[in-house]
Amino acid sequence: MKNLFKKTDVTNYDGSSEHLKKEQSLKKTIDIRLKIFMMVLVGLASVLVYRLYQIQIVDADHYIDLLEKSHIPSIGMATMRGEFFDRNGEVLVSNKPINSITYYPPSGVDAEERWKVAQNIVKSFKVEDDLTEGDLKNLWLYLNENGKSLITDKEVEEYKDNKLSEKDIDYLKQSRITKEMMDSLSENDRKTFKIFYAMGTSTASQSAIVLEEATEKDIAYLSENKDLFPGFSFITNWEREHNKKIGLSSLIGNVSDISSEKLDYYLADGYQLNDKVGSYGLEYQYEDLLSGVKSHYSIDGSDRQLNMIKEGRKGYDLNMSLDFKLQQDIEKVLQETMESVKNDPRRKPFKEMQMVVSDPRTGDVLGLAAMKRDDKGKYYNDPQTLMLDGFPLGSTIKGATVYMGLDQGVMKQGEIINDTPMYIAGTPPRHSFMNLGPVDDIKSLQLSSNIYMFEVAMRLGGYRYVPNAPLRIENPDDTYQLMRNYYSQFGLGVKTQIDYPREELAFKGSTEQAGSLLDFSIGQFDNYNAMQLNQYIATLANGGYRLKPRLVREAVSRDNQSVVYENQVEILNTLENEEATQRVREGMRRCVITGNCGPIMSASYTSGAKTGTAQDYLAEYNGVVRHNTFVAFAPFDNPEIAVSCIAPYTYLESGGGALTNLCSVATKKVMDNYMNSR
Repeated sequence: MKNLFKKTDVTNYDGSSEHLKKEQSLKKTIDIRLKIFMMVLVGLASVLVYRLYQIQIVDADHYIDLLEKSHIPSIGMATMRGEFFDRNGEVLVSNKPINSITYYPPSGVDAEERWKVAQNIVKSFKVEDDLTEGDLKNLWLYLNENGKSLITDKEVEEYKDNKLSEKDIDYLKQSRITKEMMDSLSENDRKTFKIFYAMGTSTASQSAIVLEEATEKDIAYLSENKDLFPGFSFITNWEREHNKKIGLSSLIGNVSDISSEKLDYYLADGYQLNDKVGSYGLEYQYEDLLSGVKSHYSIDGSDRQLNMIKEGRKGYDLNMSLDFKLQQDIEKVLQETMESVKNDPRRKPFKEMQMVVSDPRTGDVLGLAAMKRDDKGKYYNDPQTLMLDGFPLGSTIKGATVYMGLDQGVMKQGEIINDTPMYIAGTPPRHSFMNLGPVDDIKSLQLSSNIYMFEVAMRLGGYRYVPNAPLRIENPDDTYQLMRNYYSQFGLGVKTQIDYPREELAFKGSTEQAGSLLDFSIGQFDNYNAMQLNQYIATLANGGYRLKPRLVREAVSRDNQSVVYENQVEILNTLENEEATQRVREGMRRCVITGNCGPIMSASYTSGAKTGTAQDYLAEYNGVVRHNTFVAFAPFDNPEIAVSCIAPYTYLESGGGALTNLCSVATKKVMDNYMNSR
C-alpha cells in the first residue's frame, strides 16, 4: 500500500514548473502589498500624531476658546429705549448715553479670586460708598466666616435636629450684627463688596453691570489694561432724560430694575434678571413697545471681550396726544392762580389745583396738571392724582341729572318748576343758593337750580313732593342704582379706560338713606376725579359720545417712521336721547352768555360751561370747606376743546360768604390761550 504520509522529495519533484512559478509569484505579490500597507499605516499614524501635536500643543488656546464658546450662550444687551414725543414732534423724553463697565466671569473663577479683582476695580476706578444696612450686614458675614461666632452651640444642635431652619439661623445672624460691628468695616471693604456683589449678578446669558456712568477716561483705562481686569468690558446704556420745561415725569414714569413681585412674570416673558423695565406710568403701560430688541454678543474666550454677532432694534417711539405748549400754559396758569391767593386766610387749606384738557372729537388728552404746593412753597405737577383722587363735585354734574330726568320721562322739556325752598319733615329746608323762581330744564342749568334736581331725584323714586311731608321712596336702592347707571354713561363713577396703569374709583356713598338721593342729584354724594369729570363734559360737548381718553396716539419705528401701533379712537357708549343732550348743552350755553358761569362770558369764542361748588369736611381745620369745580367746551357748535377743573379745599366756609370760583378764572385763561393760538 502506498504511504500517504511519506515526505515528498522536492528535489525529485517532477510536477509542472509552471505551477511552481505561480506559487512563488503569489508569495512575492503578497509581500509587496503587505509592505505598502505597513507604509500607509505608518504614514497615517505620523499624520495623526502631527495633528494631535498641533491641536494639543500648538493650537491649544484656539481650541479651548472654541470649546468655551460652544458652552457659553450669546450675551444679550438692551438697545436704546423708545422715546416720547408730543403731538407736534416736541421731545418729552429722550435717551442720554451712559457708559457702563460690565463683567462676565471667566471659567473657574471662585469667590476669593472675584474679591481680589473687585479690590483692583476699587483701586482703579471711582466707586461710591453707598451700601445699605442690609448690604453692610452681608459684608460683615462674608468677612467673618458667615457669622459662625453669632450662633450658639445650642442653636447649632437645634438646627441639626431640624428645630431651627436655615432661614431662622440667617435671621438670628442678621439680628445680632450691631451698629458697632458695621461701623468697624473699612471704606475699602465696603466699596469692594459693592463691586463684588455686582459681579455676582451675571447670568449664563447676561453680563453684570458693575459700574454705571463710567467716564471716557475710565473706558480708555480699562481698554488699555484689560489684562488686569479679566472678564471686564464696557457697553453703552441709556438713561431717561425728561423734558424739564414741563412736569410730566410722574405721569410718564421711570425705568428701573425688575421688582421682586414681578420677577417671575418678566423672566417668563424672556427678560433677564438684570434688565431694566418700565416700573410705573406710561413706561410700564407701553413696556412692550418701548423696550425694543436686544443686541447679542459673543464672548472672546481669550480676553472675555464682547463681540457683536447680531444687532438689536431700538424700541418704538411713542407719539403722545399731549400738546407741549398747552401743557406749559396749564401748569403756568394753575400755579399763578394758586400763588395769587396764598395769603388769603380763608384759603389756607388751598394747596392744589387740577385741570384736564381734551379734544372731545377723539378723546385725546391735550394737557393735564395737578399743581401742588409743598410746605416750603415749591410748586410741582403730580398728574397721576387726576386719575386717583376723587371729590364731591357739586353743580358741575347737574347736566347729567337733567338728562336723566328728561330721558326717564319724569321731567318734560320746558316743564316749569318753581324754585323755592323745599320743606321735608325732619330735615332742614332745602334750597338753591337763592330763590330762583320758575325754571325749566334749560334754565335750571343756566341758574344752577338745586330744587329742579331734587324734583328729578324724587320723581325717579316714585315720589311727588308734598310740603312738610316725609320723603317716602319705596325702593331707594333701585333709585340709587338707576342714577349711578345714568351718571356712568357720562363717565362719572366708572373707570374712563384711559391708557394708564392706575385709575381708581373714588368714594361712593351708602344707599341706606333716601334723603341722600337729593344730595346725589346735585353732586354732593358720590365722589369723582378730574379725568372722569373731563370725560363727562367731553361727552356733552361732542353730542353724546363717551370716548375713551388716550395719552398715546401711536407708536412708530425710528428707522422709517412707519406706524407699528395705533391707539384707535374708541366710543365706549352713546347717549341715545339726542334731544335731551341738546337741551343740556343749551343750558350750558346760556350759563355762559348770561354771565352765570363767570368770566368766560367775555370770551371771543362761543362755549358751553357749568360751575360747581361742593361742601366737604376737613378735620385739619375742624370745619366745612368748599371745593370749586368748573367744566367748559368750545367752540359751542363744533367743539375742539373740553376742560375740567377742580380746586380742592379752595376756601373755608366760615368767615364770610362765597369766594370767587378760581377754576372758572383759570379755565378761561387756558381756553383763551388755546383758542387764540389755533
